[in-house]
Amino acid sequence: MAEQVVVPTDPEGQLKYYMEEVERLKAENAELKAKAGKKIVDKDSYEMANHVIMVRKEGKAEKVPLLKLFMDSKNRIDVREADTPVCGRLNQTGEPEEESVEEKSAKNMMVVEGMVDDDNQEDEDDEEPKKKGRRRPAPLNKGALKDQKISSNNGIVSKHTLKAFQDSWGSGGGAVSPYGSNVAESILDYLNHSFAKNYEHINRPGTIDAFGRHLIALCSEVTSHLKTEPLQLQLQAPIYVFGDIHGNFRDLHYFLSELVLFKNIKYTPHNFLFLGDYVDRGPHGIECVAMLFALKAISPKTLLLLRGNHEDRLVNGDVRTYGDGSLKAQCMSRFGAILGESVWKAINGAFKWLPLTAVIDDTIFCTHGGIPRFFGGADNRMARLRDTFRFPRFETFFECGPGEPAHIQMCREMAADCCWSDPAESEDHLNEHGFGENPRGQGIIVFGSKAVDDFLAKNDLKYIFRAHQEKSDGLKVSKNARVLTIFSTSDYIGHQNGAGVVFVSHAGTIRLIIKEPEDDCTHTTVPGEKGGKSPKKDKKEKKSRSRSSSVASNASGGEVQEVDGTKTMSA
Repeated sequence: MAEQVVVPTDPEGQLKYYMEEVERLKAENAELKAKAGKKIVDKDSYEMANHVIMVRKEGKAEKVPLLKLFMDSKNRIDVREADTPVCGRLNQTGEPEEESVEEKSAKNMMVVEGMVDDDNQEDEDDEEPKKKGRRRPAPLNKGALKDQKISSNNGIVSKHTLKAFQDSWGSGGGAVSPYGSNVAESILDYLNHSFAKNYEHINRPGTIDAFGRHLIALCSEVTSHLKTEPLQLQLQAPIYVFGDIHGNFRDLHYFLSELVLFKNIKYTPHNFLFLGDYVDRGPHGIECVAMLFALKAISPKTLLLLRGNHEDRLVNGDVRTYGDGSLKAQCMSRFGAILGESVWKAINGAFKWLPLTAVIDDTIFCTHGGIPRFFGGADNRMARLRDTFRFPRFETFFECGPGEPAHIQMCREMAADCCWSDPAESEDHLNEHGFGENPRGQGIIVFGSKAVDDFLAKNDLKYIFRAHQEKSDGLKVSKNARVLTIFSTSDYIGHQNGAGVVFVSHAGTIRLIIKEPEDDCTHTTVPGEKGGKSPKKDKKEKKSRSRSSSVASNASGGEVQEVDGTKTMSA
């Protein structure tokens, strides 16, 4: 028998009763909405597909049995010159060792050669020559507009609009590109239509200064978005997961061009998760960051970025280790000493706020390196990673101030483990919890099968997706098929490795996608890096590279197909 409701008869009692009833109905409605919006997850249904999507050199995609891929790569050695943490090169005071005279001289020469502005050079489009010593940044899209027929009736950009844009820059107005309504769209337009034009990947001198200033503004906008995100993201499929990018703009641009519907991320029904290491070692770290930040600003909930070990001020600023491939060296070379320093600091200011981990459908734990170490007792590692407000953000993991509280030190160590750790190659020499020392350097760990099994069981998870290590096919399954390593840049520092991407469908299918390396792998090498070619040889091969067919250039004429909900293409 239903309980009889007694409504007060006095006006004051009736008002109180109805107010409480309204609040009760609101709470019930909110609970129903939450239940309706929450995805029902059957964790047993999350399995890897039996076939891999292999993107061939000519741009054609085909299915390859997963077992065949494992057999082909079984005896293949994954060549990787492991990163050495900068903590190994810090002196006892916690400061980097002083550079030698030769290193300072080389850095100064690099900065001088990287200066692109000439105050005495007249602007072709100015009606009056610039005054000597006055510096006016060029508009971002100026290089792209030179080759276009501009008229007031062609619907692109009128001369009046372009002139107003130039005048705004000259007066310090900081206008954005006439192509875009904001900084992000302006930078994206520049990267797609000017920088990547004909896959030359060259910054034209007339655009450099404005590109740098736009990028600083974009970093500020992205930082404001990142500050609102939790330390651990809770995501839902369908989603594409990317590993290391390392300045390989060609691969990044290729994948996004194929997977972003209608060339607009706002209309794409699936999400994108990047696991970190966007910069260093490759030649176009700045442009990779610019593209990812622009897409993040345009659609913050569609494109998600995690932090890797190279999103660290002391790592990407380590010119001694990475040479011309370091982010700092590239900023100085592209923009000059003053603007380059500002761009580098702005990028690292945004890196500081990147989340460390993500969980897909309460089933897949995602991070750059691996799981944090465990010392026994109560296992509250996941709770700490979810504690956004008490977990501090670090620009670098390797600077520990005097008298730092134990809580801060523990968080610093957990963050470093998430970004630096690796799966153990052998189960020998591990402690009782399944962790051991990493050959990368002091303080870095490896985790074995026991550590993986305990972590997944404790948190009711099934898989770990991570990046951080080059793999010959761009992907590698380890630890009883519980850990999947993703490396999304091909031809890494001269190695002819493939680029891997993983797609998790709404139904729980985990599909592996591999882009084969190209025969010509010079586009991802940097002079001064292992595997890089000499400038003279690069000049001789430049014409042959521009004539040779590439996966990305052929893909624009390919036919898009759907394979198990995954967007692929065929020639």
